[in-house]
Order: sequence, then C-alpha cells, then structure tokens
Amino acid sequence: MHYLNLLIVLTTSLTVGVHGVPLNKQHYVREVHHNRNDTAPSLFARTGGERQRKVPTGRAVIRIRDKTPVATIVAELHKASVQGYVDEEDTHISIIPIFPMDFGDDHSKWPAMRAKLHQVADQPAFKNRITVTDEYYVGFDVAKDQRNAPWGVSRIGSTTTIAPNSNQHYDFKYDETAGECADIYIVDTGVYIDNKDFDAPDSTPQNRKKRVKHGKTFVSKKERTAHGDQDIVGHGTMVASIAGGNQFGIAKKSHMISVKVGNADVGRGADVIKGLDWVLKEHHDKQKKGNTRPTLVNLSLGTDEPCPLTDASALSLVEAGIYVVAAAGNFGKDASTVSPARVPQVVTVGASNIDDKMWSKSGFGKLVDIFAPGEKIPAAGLGKPGATTQDKPSSGTSLATPHITGLLAHELCRAQGRLTAHPRDAGNALRQIAVAANNGKMKGPLPADTIDLIAHMPPPSK
Repeated sequence: MHYLNLLIVLTTSLTVGVHGVPLNKQHYVREVHHNRNDTAPSLFARTGGERQRKVPTGRAVIRIRDKTPVATIVAELHKASVQGYVDEEDTHISIIPIFPMDFGDDHSKWPAMRAKLHQVADQPAFKNRITVTDEYYVGFDVAKDQRNAPWGVSRIGSTTTIAPNSNQHYDFKYDETAGECADIYIVDTGVYIDNKDFDAPDSTPQNRKKRVKHGKTFVSKKERTAHGDQDIVGHGTMVASIAGGNQFGIAKKSHMISVKVGNADVGRGADVIKGLDWVLKEHHDKQKKGNTRPTLVNLSLGTDEPCPLTDASALSLVEAGIYVVAAAGNFGKDASTVSPARVPQVVTVGASNIDDKMWSKSGFGKLVDIFAPGEKIPAAGLGKPGATTQDKPSSGTSLATPHITGLLAHELCRAQGRLTAHPRDAGNALRQIAVAANNGKMKGPLPADTIDLIAHMPPPSK
C-alpha cells in the first residue's frame, strides 16, 4: 500500500474570509514508508467496528497507476505465476482502476500467494504500474442506548449547552435554502430511501417524491442479489437523515446520493475505494455538463490504522473541489492513525455529548477539526416510512460527522453570508464560524493538542 509514498509533517496557516476570523491549525501526519508488507487495515463505521480489526478477506487489492486495462494486468500477473482470480463482478474501471485478486478459500495458501504477489509487484515490469495491498473487512456495527435524545441538531444551531431533559422538544432555526443547492454523497451501507424523513418539500401522501436516490453499489454479487441497493443495517440511513433529513437533519432540502459500500456488519476496504472513485467520476461528469452544484462526501467510516490507499482516494476528491467530511474514529485514540481522517485536507470530526464533553470513545488530537454531537443521537430507521431510532439512539463519530456534512451544505447554499472556502480550507472555516459566534467550548478535560470548539450554524439572516 504505497500509492502515497511519503506523508510529511505539515503546518498550515489558513486565512479564510468567513466572518473575518483567521485561525491557524497544525496538521501532523505520520510518515509512511514504502513497505511491501503494508496491509489495508479494517474500516470502522461505529464502535463495534473494532471487532473487525485485522480480519482478512482472502483477497489482495491492486490499484493500477497508469491506463493499462485491468484484463491486461491480470494476464501479465498470471503469466508471472501469480495464482488467484478476478471476479468479473468485482472488476472496477474508474478514474484509477482498482480490483481485487481472490486467493480462494484455502486459508493455508494465503501467505504464500500474497508473498508471491508482493514479490512480483516489486519487479521492474510492475513496480511503477501497480500498487498492491492485502484487503481487510469493514465493520458497520453500532453502540446503542435505550434512551431518546434528539438534541444534536439543536446544539448545532445554538451557542450554548443544551439543557438536560429539554432534548425532546428542540428548536432549530435554519436558512430557507436549507442546503438545496448541494449534492451530498453518503458513502455507507446504503439508505432506506422510503423513510419519510427523505421526502421532498413538494411530496404528498398521494405522490411521494424523494430527495435521496440510489447511486451505485459496491458489494459482492451475492450481496447485491440478496439485498440490492437497500440498507439492511440502518447505519447509512441514520447518517443520511442526520445530514439532510426532514426531522433529524441539518440540510433539509439537500439532494443526497447513496453509495453503498457495505452490507450487514462488515464490508471490504476495496469497495470503499471503488465508491470514492465513482464519486470522483460523477463529479467530473457533472462539471463537464456545466453543473456547478457543490459536491460533498460523508465518510462515517475509517481505518483503525493508517491506510495510504484510502488517504489517496479521499485527497483526490478534495483536490477535485469536493468537500470531504470524515469521522475521527471510535477507538478512543489519536486521529492521526485513522484513515482518511488523518488527511489534513479532509474535515475530521470528533464526537461530543449533550454536556459539551468529548464522547468517551471519540478520536482526538491535532487532526480533529471540530466537534459535533455524537452521543445518543436519534435518526431515521428501517422497515417503514415512519421508522426512527428514537427508542434506541446510537453513539459514535459516525453520527457526529453528518452533522458537519449537513452544516457545510447549509452554509454553501444559504441566501446571505454563503460559505466560499475551498474544500481544503473547510475545517478552518468551520472553526472561524464557531469562534465568531462565541459558541462556547468543550467542557471537561481533553487530550493534549485537541481542539475545544463545537460546530455552530449561524441563524438565518431574516
């Protein structure tokens, strides 16, 4: 995994014209060296994702650096005596092709097969053409609580701590544009689009219209056959409803696109990268048609160890002008070890609770851009149009992240005082807004070098 051969310590001093408050932020990213034994760590979506650490899928992920067709690379690898096969269903052609090579079901043969593949990849014929890494599972389970606490949206619109027990009757004021100009890609477990939280403003009981559509699904053929584009976990549905749902969300008029990269409580790292590549292609296609709508990507997932290949995919989105918002991690450790949260140009989100304290398992450190509500957060649910998780609200940076994605969409579309910061400067812009609003700071002790600002959305101008 060496698509990014070297990441160095970076210091950025940003001055963005948002309410005129310049702030500095230091980003520290661990140096990553070329190592043919690099592996792609497991990805988390919620707390229980820790169960999926270092669980191999039995496949290697190969990213082609040049324009060589996938079939050609596969043929050359076979000629070089690399055993394994590529399922036609999983062959992915995008901005940069990436595909899995399956080693089969005999676990005892995996080490030798992987070693052979890495050895061949280091040969002159392949060294500058492909990047190889082992693949691991993605976790999508969740920390839950029985209590009902729909307070997160209210806190984003407030400058003070939410009073305890007031959370069932929250007040939230927002600009009438409500993110209407923005396209939000939910890269997750899919979205249950029939939930009424996603109904369009002009929807009626007789003619229901949706603000969410299925974009693309990157799971195995077996999983697609069994479940299609549908969210069978609930994670992606919750995330989408917090970003832009009618009841639970911030950007209540935004257009959302589901990019499904996982099923049940596991997914595969290669599928996430495929999903990001697809979003990039969609964005380029939109630009070619003269469509200037802002594009945002919500990544309520990440690795529990650095993964340069995932980092590279996220960075390519930002460089293309896409706002990328990522979870700081649910492992209670420094976000500098979490991909893609550790990418300085990505907006990295930590989780706070109703008392404005850091959620106990939130990621922290210099790379956290901002905090947002992430403990005991209710959202839209599965099974029927009116389903919610009110009785079983969930916790995690997965749920803090869409608060920020929705906030950015709202600010990019508002009628007056619209956010104009480039995606690489979005984290700094959010901090400026919070400081200008005297939004209050995180309470209680924080780990060293962790920012103490809670995200804020300025009230509408009229």
